[in-house]
Amino acid sequence: MKKEDFLNKLRKNTHVQFDMPAVDVKGIQYEDTLKQFIEMTESVGGHVIEAKEGESLDEL
Repeated sequence: MKKEDFLNKLRKNTHVQFDMPAVDVKGIQYEDTLKQFIEMTESVGGHVIEAKEGESLDEL
């Protein structure tokens, strides 16, 4: 059976359609996202180098 045939049969046999529920999902939020990022990066063996304002990335 072709994909379009299957979808057409499905559409034909859908008698009642329902609205999607309103779901208010709030992701995890941290007070200090930079601090959290650094801690998580280091916890998995990574290393974060912070550049100061005006500092060239070539100098790091």
